[in-house]
Amino acid sequence: AYSHQDLYFETDLDHVGFVMPTPLLNKDTYMGISITRLGLPDQQGRGTNREKTGRFDTSDLAIGAALASNFGSFQLGSQFKFLRQELAEFNAQGVAVDLGVLTRTPLSCLSIGGAVRNLGPKMKFISEEFYLPLTLSIGAAYQLMSPLTIGMDVQSQPHQDKLSLSFGTEFLAVQNIVLRAGYLSKMAESITNNQISESNRGNIATEGLTAGLGLRYKNFHLDYAFSQFGELGLTHSFTISTSFGSERIDSLSSSSPVSLPPPEKSPTPSPPSEPDRIIVIFAAPYGEDQWWN
Repeated sequence: AYSHQDLYFETDLDHVGFVMPTPLLNKDTYMGISITRLGLPDQQGRGTNREKTGRFDTSDLAIGAALASNFGSFQLGSQFKFLRQELAEFNAQGVAVDLGVLTRTPLSCLSIGGAVRNLGPKMKFISEEFYLPLTLSIGAAYQLMSPLTIGMDVQSQPHQDKLSLSFGTEFLAVQNIVLRAGYLSKMAESITNNQISESNRGNIATEGLTAGLGLRYKNFHLDYAFSQFGELGLTHSFTISTSFGSERIDSLSSSSPVSLPPPEKSPTPSPPSEPDRIIVIFAAPYGEDQWWN
């Protein structure tokens, strides 16, 4: 899968990922690798007296290795990431771990998942140390009817004192065409002792609406989504993915505002001899502050 996102201020976010089964470990275990890069245009350097000192580059890079497997009704996944930030001749390096779980409840139309991302030590840039954007999230998806699924996600970034709530829906309009829409609400900018600070009480900011669509032709998937960032304008993301070999990717979810499970294709259950398959989704993050998620 390859994903490209046009952000504000001519910033580009690119992601490429590859997933394959690992029969030597377990027939229900998959491994993947990914590379994510956030690139900014060349910047003009200035000296102490505002004189020009030449142009310089700045970029962020994340390289990940992931492993996921089925354990009964649970799907567990983990990823180890190497992180690097560059600014002119300066750089910072670090490592982080992501953990996630997805399960279907006794209600076959309801799925619940959770994730912890960016677990790791502080990074140091020149002489200043800073926390990674530790992100805790939990979400659920409910299939109202065969072509319509809705989802909700709560996300917290404790080091940045951020809490957000997002809603999304996915509608299978016709075969091989999926329509998506979402809404992201930033519940609090500053949280102390699990309470919204007085400066933010009653001032609930919203990021706005997101929307997109997904197309499928044979084993090729094409997804588009846009998100609104207030005065910064719109961002656009494009994802193309394909599968090959004996197993195909059946999910159309990729650049959707909220990742949702694919609609049920048939009420007929799979034969007992056919193992459950794991669908690994590479999704472009919402913004620059979450590029390494």
